[in-house]
Amino acid sequence: MFIAIYEFQVKSGSEDSFRESWSKLTHCIFQQNGSLGSRLHKQDEDRFVAYAQWPDRQSWESSREKGLNEEGEIARRQMWETLEAASTVYELDLVDDYLQQHICM
Repeated sequence: MFIAIYEFQVKSGSEDSFRESWSKLTHCIFQQNGSLGSRLHKQDEDRFVAYAQWPDRQSWESSREKGLNEEGEIARRQMWETLEAASTVYELDLVDDYLQQHICM
């Protein structure tokens, strides 16, 4: 498994638009490019951190080359319009995993 961690600095007043477009873009990447999904965290007023999982580094890298359909590209443009800055903070290969998920019934 491969993990990419991103940091986003959102323009003041654009937080809701950012979250909406991030969600649409993340869904498109999941559906079209084989990611395992992502989580978005709020760091402070205008900073967010996302944790994206991929089967492996090659899948993540080839995703950028593959691109997205029109819906995905629109979501990407909309997200970038809400940002002051964005960066990939870490590119991580998983070595041990003990993250558990509870199943509620």
